Amino acid sequence: MKSSSSSERVDINNGNRNFFRDYGFSTIELAVVLAIVGLVSGLAIPSYMSWRANSQLRAAAREINSVFQRTRMEALKQNTTLTIRFEAEGGEGSNLVRYRVFKDTGALADNGIIEADEENSVMLSDTVENINFPGLENIAVAFNSRGMVSKYLNKGVDQGSVAPTITMRSDGSPYLFQVTLVRTGHSRIKTS
Repeated sequence: MKSSSSSERVDINNGNRNFFRDYGFSTIELAVVLAIVGLVSGLAIPSYMSWRANSQLRAAAREINSVFQRTRMEALKQNTTLTIRFEAEGGEGSNLVRYRVFKDTGALADNGIIEADEENSVMLSDTVENINFPGLENIAVAFNSRGMVSKYLNKGVDQGSVAPTITMRSDGSPYLFQVTLVRTGHSRIKTS
C-alpha cells in the first residue's frame, strides 16, 4: 500500500511541459476583444452625448416652466404684481441666461428693469447654463395679483398682455424646446 507523504511530488500540470501556454489569452485574442470594445464604445458614445444634451435641455425647460409657475403662485399668495426678468449674459443667443423674480414697484414702476431701489425686492435669482436661447436677450413678464400675465416686455418694448414663448436649444441635441406662457398665467412645454 502506498502512502502519501509530504515528500512525494505531485505533478500539477499532468506532465505537460508547456504549462504556461495552456492558460491565459493570446495577443490575437486580446486584440479581437479590444477591437470589439472599441466598436461598441464608438457606437455608444454619440448616443450618450445626444442623450445628455437632451436631458440638459429638458431640465432647463422644466426649470423655466417651474419659475413661471412659482412666480404666478407667489403673486397670487402675496396679492401683488411680480415680474420675472430674463437677461442673456453675453448678449442675444448666449448660452448663459440669468433670471430674477422681483416686485417692480420702484421709481420707474412696471418697466421690467430692476432699479437700485428694487434690489431688495428680488425674491429669486438663478442662471441656466449651456443652453442656447435664440432671440432671448432681455425680456420681462409680469404676473398680476390674479396670477395672469399683465405685461410682457421684449427688449424694453411693451408687448402688452401677449404671453411669450421662450425657445431653447442645445448644440448636441436635435430637439427644440419651447416654454409657452398663456395669458391666464399657465405655461406648458412643447418639444419639436
